[in-house]
Amino acid sequence: MTHIDALKCYLTDTSESMRSLSLRAGLGAKAVSDILNGSSKRPTCQTLSRLSQAIGQKLEVSETNDPQTYAELFVALEGKAKSGDARAPRLVRRLKWLLRKTGWVKQTKPVCRREVIELFEGSTAATFDLSVGSFSTYKSEVLAAIGEVEPPMRPRGINDIEGLYFDLHGQIRDSNYPLDLKNACGSFLVFLHENDIQPQEISTDVLTRYYEYRLAVSPKGARQCCKHVKRMTALLGKLNADVQFQSLGFRSVAHPFGDRRDKFGVDDGIVAPLLKEFDEKVTPWVTGKVSRDGLSREAFVRELDEEDAKGIAQADLKKAKLAMFTRQVTEKRKSDTKKRKAKFTNRGFLVGNQIWSQRTLGVRRGYIVACSKALFANSGFQITNIYELTDPEVVEAIAISLEGAQDADEFGSEYVPGILKALVKIARDFVVRDAEEVEEIANLIDAYQTGRTGIAPRNKAKLQEFTSKRIDRFLSVSDAVVRDLNHEVDRKRIAVKKETGRLPARKDVFDDQMVRDVMVAVAHDIMLARAPRSENLLAIELSWIGWRQDKARIVVPSALVKHRDNSDLDLVIPLGERQSRLLRLYIDELREKALMPGDEKNPYLFPRQPGGVFVPNHYNANLLKRLCKRVHEVVGVKINPHLYRHLIGWMWLRDDTSRLPDVQKILGHKSLETTLDYYAEIDEEISLQHWNDFLNAKDEKKDKKKNGTG
Repeated sequence: MTHIDALKCYLTDTSESMRSLSLRAGLGAKAVSDILNGSSKRPTCQTLSRLSQAIGQKLEVSETNDPQTYAELFVALEGKAKSGDARAPRLVRRLKWLLRKTGWVKQTKPVCRREVIELFEGSTAATFDLSVGSFSTYKSEVLAAIGEVEPPMRPRGINDIEGLYFDLHGQIRDSNYPLDLKNACGSFLVFLHENDIQPQEISTDVLTRYYEYRLAVSPKGARQCCKHVKRMTALLGKLNADVQFQSLGFRSVAHPFGDRRDKFGVDDGIVAPLLKEFDEKVTPWVTGKVSRDGLSREAFVRELDEEDAKGIAQADLKKAKLAMFTRQVTEKRKSDTKKRKAKFTNRGFLVGNQIWSQRTLGVRRGYIVACSKALFANSGFQITNIYELTDPEVVEAIAISLEGAQDADEFGSEYVPGILKALVKIARDFVVRDAEEVEEIANLIDAYQTGRTGIAPRNKAKLQEFTSKRIDRFLSVSDAVVRDLNHEVDRKRIAVKKETGRLPARKDVFDDQMVRDVMVAVAHDIMLARAPRSENLLAIELSWIGWRQDKARIVVPSALVKHRDNSDLDLVIPLGERQSRLLRLYIDELREKALMPGDEKNPYLFPRQPGGVFVPNHYNANLLKRLCKRVHEVVGVKINPHLYRHLIGWMWLRDDTSRLPDVQKILGHKSLETTLDYYAEIDEEISLQHWNDFLNAKDEKKDKKKNGTG
C-alpha cells in the first residue's frame, strides 16, 4: 500500500479532516491535501515520518518514488569507482563525512536530496569546522553523490523558449524594476511557458505549483524557495500596475504562504470580538491601570486620600493639607507596603509583580489569538467574549486543539501549560469564576505539564553542541566581529585614498550597517559579563552607565529586573578593560551615526534602527536577532538570547562543579535552590565527561609506558 492509499484509508476510517491531520502531525495546514491531490509529488522523509507517527502506521512511498538507503548508494558509487570513475571515491568519502556529522545509519536511512539541502541551508561553515570555501565544496559534492540515485530535475532556461514569456523577460530586464526581480524572473516565466499558463490564469494555486517545482529543481532550501515565490508575487503586482504590461492581463494575486505566524489559517475576523474585549477591559487591568470592574487607579487613590482626610480633626486642617501633599508625592513608595497592597488587591487591582509588562502582554495577547483560532479550526466553535474563554469546558477543548497543532519533536513543550496558566489568572482574578471552575482549569495544567524542571531539553541539547572548540569561538564572537570590521575599515580607507589622495580617519568610514555590527560586539560583551535577560539588555539607557578608572559599570534598576522590586539590589554589570574601550568608542564616536533623523535625544544605548513605523526614543528590538545570527556564523550553532544565561553556567560547571554559588551570583538568582533546579540535571553529563577524561588519561599513560616514554 502506498503512502497515498494509506492516508486515504486512515481518513476514511477515522473521519478526521486532512487539515486536522496535517496540524496534528506538526505540518502545514495543507500538507496532507497537497500529497493526496498530487501537488506534493515527492513528500520529504521528515514529512512522511511525522505523518506515520500521527496515524500510528508506517507510510511507504509509492514504487516509483521508493528511496534507496545510503548503503545502496555506497554500493552504486563503489561500483562506479571499480569501473574507473575517478570522481566516485571522492564522493564516497563525502557521504561518509555526511553520515559521521549527522549520525545517520546508512543501512536504514533513506536518501533524500531535499533533506540534505535543508541540512546545509540550516548550517554554516563553522557548524562543521570547515572554511567557507570547503563548506560550499562539501555541499556540492554531497549533492552530486546523491544525484547518482536521485538526480535533480534539470529546468530549461529562458533561452530555451520563445514567444510571449521570452519577449516579456527582455522587457523586464530593460525596465527599472529591482535588480533581484530582473535576475530571478527567468525560471518563473519558463515555468509559465512550459505549463501553458496565460497571464490572466495565474492564481495562488499556480504559485503553489511553482513552489513545489522550485523545491524539486532548486539547490536552495524551502525557506529560500518560499522567499523566491513571494518575490514573484511582487513581480505580478508590478506587472498588473504597470501601464506597459496591462494589456497582457496580469493580475495581483496572493502568495500561497499566508501569515507564517498563523498555523491555523483562521480569518482574523473570528477573533475580533474576543480581542476587542481583551484590549478594552483585560489589558488595562493586567497592566495595573484599572481594577477588574474598571475603576482607575488614580480614582481609587483619591478615594483612599479622602478616607484618610476624614479621620483628621478639624483643628489639624493645615496639617491635613500637608499630609495630602506627602501622600500624593510618595504614592509609589506607599503602594509597596503590605497594608496599601491589600487595599488595592481587595478592590480588584493587580499590584507588584502581578502586573504584566508590555512584553508579557504582547506574548499573552498572542495566546488569546491562538486559543480562539485553534478551537475554531478544529471544532468550528467561536469564542466571542472573555467569559466564554474561561469556561472550563471551553478551556479543555482549547488545550486539546493546541496540543494537536504543536510541532512534533522529541523535546515536548511547555506551550500549552503556559497558556493555561494565563487563562487561570484571568478566570480567577478578572472574571472571578467559582473556585471549583478555577480548580478545573488548574488541574488541566497538571495534565499537560511535561513534568520536568530546570533547563528545557531543547536548550540542553543545544548545550551539548558546545564542544571546547566551540566554547572558545563563542567567547571570541566580539573579537571576530571587530576583526572583520577592521578589515572593512582598512579596505574603505584605502579606496577613499585612491579616489581622493587623502587617508580618512577610521571613524569617518563607518556607515550605519557597520555601526550595527559594533552594537552586536558590544551586546555580546555585555551578555557575557552577566547574561542579563533580553529586555534588560535592549533597554539599557546611557544614564545607567558609570565609569571607574576607565572600566564601565552598567546598573540596571532593580524594579526592572525579573523577580526583583525596589527593595532588592540593582543588577550591576561590570565590563573589563577591553570591553570598556569598545563601549567607549561606540558611545563617543560611532553611536550617533546609527541615529535616525529626529531621534537625536534617544536615551538608549542601542537606539532604534530603520524599519516599520518610526517612533522616536525607542531601542533596537532586532539587535539580539542580529547577534544570534552572528553567533551562528562564528560558532556553527543556532542559539536564542536566553541560552547565553545557560551557557555561562554550562561553561563554568564543565570546568569546576563547585562554582555553583558563583553561577548563582552571576545569573542573579535570588536563591541557590533556583540555580540547582536549572543545573543539577547536567551533573550527570559533566560527571560522565570527567570519567571519560579519566579513562583517556589512563590510556595515554599506558601508551607512554608501552613506548618507553613514560
